[in-house]
Amino acid sequence: MVAVLTFIAFYLENLFASFFNTGALWNLYVICTLVLVYPFFHNDNKKYLIYCLLVGFFYDVIFTNTLFLHSIIFYILGWSIIKINFYVVNSVYTTVYIALAIIFLYLLITYLLYGLTGQLVMSIEHFLIQYYNVILLNIIYNGIIFVIIEKISKKYHILKMN
Repeated sequence: MVAVLTFIAFYLENLFASFFNTGALWNLYVICTLVLVYPFFHNDNKKYLIYCLLVGFFYDVIFTNTLFLHSIIFYILGWSIIKINFYVVNSVYTTVYIALAIIFLYLLITYLLYGLTGQLVMSIEHFLIQYYNVILLNIIYNGIIFVIIEKISKKYHILKMN
């Protein structure tokens, strides 16, 4: 189930970026998938963090050509997801809220990295507009995929933690 969700996220992110490349709507489906697949690791945090490293590596190779940068960022995001999930129960609402927090953290990390290296000069206002443009599609994606995952998990008795 994890591999299928990851493949779908990469495919949709690539498809959406290819056909709907607008500044007003921006997707981060792969990052949302990090939140959605965590329950399938059954508190095996080591495997989950390795998964985050691998997904970050493939994200680097496929989308950004910055080898290992997103591996490190995704590792940090995975660690944050583990810490947040320790305190909350898995539901569609908490999954959406966690995804929004993780997207904010991702954008903040990349904003700070690009700012420190001088590659991008961006104001706080631009950062918040960018976050606002990201949340709409990702809320919809997270909600729909969560409901589908729940139905498939119950139908085929796929174990996941709650």
